[in-house]
Amino acid sequence: MQNLLIGCLPEISSTGDLYLSEDLEVIIQSLFVILNTKVESRIWQPTFGCRLKEYIWDILDDRTLENIKSDLENAIKTWEPRITVQKLTVTKVDDIQTNNIPTVKIEIAFTFNRFDYTHTFEVGANSSLMDLNIYQLKTNKRDKYWQVG
Repeated sequence: MQNLLIGCLPEISSTGDLYLSEDLEVIIQSLFVILNTKVESRIWQPTFGCRLKEYIWDILDDRTLENIKSDLENAIKTWEPRITVQKLTVTKVDDIQTNNIPTVKIEIAFTFNRFDYTHTFEVGANSSLMDLNIYQLKTNKRDKYWQVG
């Protein structure tokens, strides 16, 4: 019997019920928090997060994208040990699509509980933990950003 994972971002639904994320949703939320938390922004956990927000203001050339990828791989390995990353790709999103706000698309293929998944995040220079609510991070098999491999 496997342990049930419960997320750390509870929210009240429109019906007044408490919505708790479970299992894969917890992993997706955790990855989102890692991607959007600057290193040294948590006094009690100064090494938590990644340096994505620092890199994103650099010129998003191949070298910077490789630096982002390396930093993310290290951060995910450190802060989300429940998954095994199989592949991580970082690409620049076209400036026209983002109104010239530096933005990267991060696709993470990973194994969790012996199943393979792929999830895609778009993170912009102006993204923050407050931009999305828990419902936008819920997994949905019909969602183009969530696939079972």
